[in-house]
Amino acid sequence: MTHADLPKPHLDLTEIVNKNGIVILRGRPDPATVMPVAGPLVVVFCSSDSSLEFAGHVARSGRNALFVRDNKRTWFALPADVKTIVSAVQKELKSLGSKRVDTIGFSMGAYAALAYGKVIPIRNALALAPRFSPDQDIVPDRRARRNLDRCSDRLALRSVAPGLNGIGWATVVHGSLGPDRAHLPHFPRRKNVDHHIIPGCYHLVLQWLSDRSLLDGLAGDVLTDDRRAAQRHMRAAGTVPRRLMNNRMARAEARLRRALGAIRRRFRAVSTSFLSPITGPTS
Repeated sequence: MTHADLPKPHLDLTEIVNKNGIVILRGRPDPATVMPVAGPLVVVFCSSDSSLEFAGHVARSGRNALFVRDNKRTWFALPADVKTIVSAVQKELKSLGSKRVDTIGFSMGAYAALAYGKVIPIRNALALAPRFSPDQDIVPDRRARRNLDRCSDRLALRSVAPGLNGIGWATVVHGSLGPDRAHLPHFPRRKNVDHHIIPGCYHLVLQWLSDRSLLDGLAGDVLTDDRRAAQRHMRAAGTVPRRLMNNRMARAEARLRRALGAIRRRFRAVSTSFLSPITGPTS
């Protein structure tokens, strides 16, 4: 039997919560397709456009998991939703005899993967293109949805900053272009956070990594707690640490200001030559 003939790792899924738009599925590794592995529970927060992202990566890891969906698209942040999710995670941890979780998410799910460090014990987090905050008063964002605007004053988790304090190690990946850029300056620089920027990439960081066969390695590094390997993967992918990207952006903006200044000075000189009074001998 060749490697291609082996069955693909599979998760047995069971719905355990369906309440007020919050749906939680329990994933158990199928022993017929993968060897179950002890380790922290994996909690995957799904984005607004997908049901079970990262299911294949979790299945290959052999770990137990919960997949959390917010069908209301309120960023898993309403008080009642936080209570529901935290309760489900705590029950699962007690059932497994585990104490910590690893979180993964993209977009809306990435926000929760970081913000929930405030309310559940997170060892590692992988967050692809997260917002710093879904609250328009903190970071104005033209992508805000009406249902989110209506409840922004009731959010229990208003930003990722408190959550980052409770995470052992977080890998955060953003593109350098598009509306996510407004959120970048708000992310705090901390020793427990590796913040990578993909030059020329917009919001679809998940697709960018997947198209280049980089997502498997990165997710595997996070789930096996190999920070150095994750950093090597990101360097090999051509990403730039956020601190260096900030320096590059500052230099580019300085060059742009100098160029605009030269254009303005040239324009003033030309305008002066045309508008200055014509003098000369008169007859």
